[in-house]
Amino acid sequence: AGPSPRRRLRAMLIAAVVSDGGSGQAKMLVEVAMLSRALRDPELRERYRTEHQRTVDEVAVLLGTCAEAGELRQPTDPELDARVLLALVVGTATDLALGRITADGAARMIDRQLDNLA
Repeated sequence: AGPSPRRRLRAMLIAAVVSDGGSGQAKMLVEVAMLSRALRDPELRERYRTEHQRTVDEVAVLLGTCAEAGELRQPTDPELDARVLLALVVGTATDLALGRITADGAARMIDRQLDNLA
């Protein structure tokens, strides 16, 4: 039947943090370069915002699916919860790339936040 909605959400969030052998450094370098360019280029900034909003929407829908499956509580503000999760992803990806946490530590942080939504 495939993974549960919560497992899909967890896998999506962890995949956004952990890459290239677990360090996340290559992915973070690309993100920093894109952000730096987007800050100077209005067109790129708008594309960056649009893509981010698409991701927020995708996570918000998945949070609702998790709630319907009884895996998480029904979100009162799915977009806010999605934004909090994605902010956590950015922070943990940064910490992982800088060696402040391990891939396992990043996964535990994501799990903690998902548990907080249960």
